[in-house]
Amino acid sequence: MPTRSGFRTSEFWVTTLTSLAALVAALTSNLNPRYAAIGAAISEGLYAISRAITKHGVALATRPVTVAPTTLAPAPPVA
Repeated sequence: MPTRSGFRTSEFWVTTLTSLAALVAALTSNLNPRYAAIGAAISEGLYAISRAITKHGVALATRPVTVAPTTLAPAPPVA
């Protein structure tokens, strides 16, 4: 399944609406502008991570996983 354009995804619109809501709340003095900026930055950062996983997740999931052998000592006997 091909990856959709960014503006065609629900994640994009949720991020956009979240940023706009934070902006409106800050402009109407319902929210401290600092908190509005933090909320918008977190929302946009999570969107960027989501898009990266979406675009590269298939390639990451198909790589073989190698596990290093463990050298754990055996558990002591129970008396």
